[in-house]
Amino acid sequence: MFKEIDHRRKCSPQSRVWMALNRLDALKDDLDGIEKRNEAQVQPFVSDHVLALEGILEGNIDLTFSEVSEQDLKAAGVIWKPLTINYAKLSELTEALKTNAEAETIVLDLYSRVKKIYAHINIAYERAFRMIIDAVLFALVEIMSTTERSVAIYPDMKIDPGAGVHIVDPVSEYKLWLSGSIDYAIFEYENTEDNRATMLYPGVGNFHTVNTATRQMYVCEAKHQKEDGVGSYSPEAVSQAIAALKNAGLSEVRFCLSDGEKWKFYILKEQNETLTYYEPLMGIALSRESIERSDKELRVILLLLCEWLKPTVTDLYSAE
Repeated sequence: MFKEIDHRRKCSPQSRVWMALNRLDALKDDLDGIEKRNEAQVQPFVSDHVLALEGILEGNIDLTFSEVSEQDLKAAGVIWKPLTINYAKLSELTEALKTNAEAETIVLDLYSRVKKIYAHINIAYERAFRMIIDAVLFALVEIMSTTERSVAIYPDMKIDPGAGVHIVDPVSEYKLWLSGSIDYAIFEYENTEDNRATMLYPGVGNFHTVNTATRQMYVCEAKHQKEDGVGSYSPEAVSQAIAALKNAGLSEVRFCLSDGEKWKFYILKEQNETLTYYEPLMGIALSRESIERSDKELRVILLLLCEWLKPTVTDLYSAE
């Protein structure tokens, strides 16, 4: 599915300066508290950053998903546009979900589980919010799986550095080579014995997985809560979605960004070799306070996840 190409490519001096400054900031963060480390502990940090800086100055732009910035996406010709959710329609669909007895049981069980997480887990730690994401996604699997079709989750689906994803702005010729792991890949597939073996057997390659799936969506985890909000992880989420889109040879991919407490839903499209991602200005908060009040926000998030994996309505959102 991927083409091997030369990793050495040209970029503008301005781009190299920007990337070098970002790398120096990362080095500074890694070296905070250096006096508490011995030489053997420090050397790998310094060596990795020095090699990266050498590559940047030589024009080699190889980034993992977490290293991609908004400026990198813009320079590569990726366009941002707003996504407007029709909240009246969303409320209508959420109420309609209550009429499905099997789904309602799953929702109530999830609501109880999330309340227990907030009640017994210190949410100051990253893993606590990951527990919420895992619980919500497993509920999605239970709701969307049927006798005919099933849903599988691939946590940390690896995009191999030797077979990463190449994107380029056709005008400026600014190029990026992306690699890393997609936090959660979610696939729907026809529920047959052969397909189950392909989707769930350890060691099956991504090529076979993607070609077996009938539908797919992706979730990027914002791994540390920041003061500027979950949206600051948008470049990482978008770069993961670009890798997924290129990997599967699709023209559109739906994906979600969450730290467990805040959720944002995106759409990525490729038209005429131009990548455009649509992002809502606001997300949905699944806070301790909202969970104590009701299960409304949890239902909204589940409904959107279902629609993002398997769209059934056309007036749920508008993309300008």
